[in-house]
Amino acid sequence: MYLKETKPIIISIAGTIHGCGVTHLCVELATYISKILKRKVALLELCNYSSLDFLLMNNLRISRNMSLLRAGNRDALNKVLGDGYEYIILDIGCELTTYKSEFTMSDMRIVMLNVSRHVISRTLAVLCGEPYSDVLKTSVLMYTFGSRHDAKAIRKLLKEDIIRFPFEEELLKLNSKNLPFYGSLLEHIKR
Repeated sequence: MYLKETKPIIISIAGTIHGCGVTHLCVELATYISKILKRKVALLELCNYSSLDFLLMNNLRISRNMSLLRAGNRDALNKVLGDGYEYIILDIGCELTTYKSEFTMSDMRIVMLNVSRHVISRTLAVLCGEPYSDVLKTSVLMYTFGSRHDAKAIRKLLKEDIIRFPFEEELLKLNSKNLPFYGSLLEHIKR
């Protein structure tokens, strides 16, 4: 019997500034895919922040369907492509300039924003510059910090919709009221 090998769904998540919730969303989305959808998922940290180190150092057993991989380079993506994962999540951090080709080739692209008043001008400057300005039209925009009012102001300037990311209290423990959010987020995948 011949089994057709399917290409994994690749989801890339980038941020405008360090600390805007990229790794948090990556971990929560991978947890949802592995625990709720019961699919095999790899979370690949491409950025150089080592945000996943606290999970890797503690050897946390996430799920037998979920792998956390500290990559820091492009070669790691090529290695996991043939490993039988159904989903691969790329944590790009705010290094979109470095990993723009990986971001643009993904099946789903998410850009995380911090729209708090004290960094809103910096967020806008980043979004209007390269490489963000030319990838915004094909990405899902989400914000973690800031008020709805601040998000509306950015929405008007960018002429793009922005989705509020519901933060979880603890990593790897999904709040059941947020499960529909993760499911609806995956509906944005275009294949």
